[in-house]
Amino acid sequence: MHAHTNWTCIVWPKIGTDQNLLSRDFRADECLRQSAKDLGKVHIEHLFYRKEMDCTRELAPWLKKPLYLGCKILSEFGHSSTRPAAGLCALWLVWRVIYTVHFWPKAELALPQTKL
Repeated sequence: MHAHTNWTCIVWPKIGTDQNLLSRDFRADECLRQSAKDLGKVHIEHLFYRKEMDCTRELAPWLKKPLYLGCKILSEFGHSSTRPAAGLCALWLVWRVIYTVHFWPKAELALPQTKL
């Protein structure tokens, strides 16, 4: 890898399930990420970080896989900044609906009805 390496035209293969190949891919992505960091290529460094995290997710024990999957879905391991904000808004909206339906009538905080 050198300072003028072009990574834009590469089609990456799908991540397999073989543990030996995943370990090899993880180490390769880690080395490439470190090389990109040394060259000051932040975008490429982040690309290999995401690939490294995909391998980590596949290598993780089954209890940790949902956490890695959630991180990928919510932010693509730091690549998206709008998805976490949208997720927080959706979480707030779900809580608001649950609060309004369940707690609002029990607390008798409904708006007063005007008689005509």
